[in-house]
Amino acid sequence: MEHNSLYNHRHSLAHVLAQAIQRSLDPKVQLGTGPAIESGFYYDILFSDGIEFWEANLKPLQKIMEGIVKEGQGFASYTAKNLEEAKAIVMNLGQHFKIELLDKFFAADKDAQYTFWYNYVDAQMLPRLEKTCDAGYIATYKSLTEYFTDLDSSVAGKFLTFIDLCEGGHVESLKDIADGSFALEKIAGAYRQAKDTNPMMTRIYGIAFETKDELKAYQTMMEEAKKRDHRILGKQLKLFTISELVGSGLPLFQPNGMIVRKEIEDYLWALHKEHGYSRVWTPHIAKEDLYNTSGHAKHYLDDMFKVHGGTSNEDFYLKPMNCPHHMQLFADNQFSYRDMPIRYFEPATVYRDEKTGQLSWLTRVRSITQDDGHLFCRIWQLKDEITTIVKIIKEFYKTMGMLDGYRVSLSVRGEDKEKYLGGEEVRSTAEWALKEICDELELNYKEVP
Repeated sequence: MEHNSLYNHRHSLAHVLAQAIQRSLDPKVQLGTGPAIESGFYYDILFSDGIEFWEANLKPLQKIMEGIVKEGQGFASYTAKNLEEAKAIVMNLGQHFKIELLDKFFAADKDAQYTFWYNYVDAQMLPRLEKTCDAGYIATYKSLTEYFTDLDSSVAGKFLTFIDLCEGGHVESLKDIADGSFALEKIAGAYRQAKDTNPMMTRIYGIAFETKDELKAYQTMMEEAKKRDHRILGKQLKLFTISELVGSGLPLFQPNGMIVRKEIEDYLWALHKEHGYSRVWTPHIAKEDLYNTSGHAKHYLDDMFKVHGGTSNEDFYLKPMNCPHHMQLFADNQFSYRDMPIRYFEPATVYRDEKTGQLSWLTRVRSITQDDGHLFCRIWQLKDEITTIVKIIKEFYKTMGMLDGYRVSLSVRGEDKEKYLGGEEVRSTAEWALKEICDELELNYKEVP
């Protein structure tokens, strides 16, 4: 994986964050993952029993991080000889979640390399660290330094201050990180490996740039953005209401909000109508049989709202997508191949049973209205029809002033092609058409299996 200097800067600070926690709050903390992200970094942390972490802890923790950066610690790596040695290292680190990662890497690639990156200072600095760091932390890293010295002779004369399983890259030394170029930002909850059956971890976010001035410019931009936050404007302009009686994630549109909503809906219909789409309407509920037939049931049923009819004594589901309904409209006609393509458009509200803790005003909801289009065409018509869709999308976002800096994810099949619907010929043709369109329309895209 290619890493630029800013990525290395941010990834290194994720390690500094975890080290700061071990040094000052919890030497036995369990570490999840700590990647670099678009504006900075984060680390998922599971604190030991009895240790709590709040927003108020961010500033003191940042001060400790700043002190670590001033120590000018170096970065170096050690690659385990095999999976067994990697697991032995992880057990010595006391980081049990990393075993799961090792197994995951091995399952994906039997020849995978397992690299451990460590921070270090000159061993002569140890007496100074002993005065400022948690005694449990010092004891742990004295033992780990001895352990790694036996594995790698280049560790001799160094005192290791943090060790983590990761692919890199990092700065060569924390001296490369400018003063005032980073700040801890917020905390959130996150299930380990994004599975709700796993423990909830504390995710600590930081922002980071290469210079202090770049950080300040970003912070100023974000402060200005807060003034235009839809949660604030929604109240000030009486656009929408979130009612506890109605339920979380189920927004109600006020008269002023409905004006905006209707204008957007009308504009979207105008864009589609001029490209040959026909408007349709489908109900909000359907029998489970529909989703069994479409194949959605085995993948999505747990995320759907179930409705039981009182007098009919039948079970229904609130629709989470419009595809199966539109298929039924198509099936109730006797189209010839000469009639293709058939294009349906519906601004339809769909419902998904999102977790309460993940809901956020209008950005994460349980009911959302999609400008949903489905079209039925012959294989050789794919490219022209998809080109039309892309042009509609670009025109809409251009009108809304949202086209600058866009990115496209070109989703293609992974290695296990048996998981995908449709025959090999149709799938391959569709992927080829998508890629050709991305190239011909000069979209800013990345191919993602």
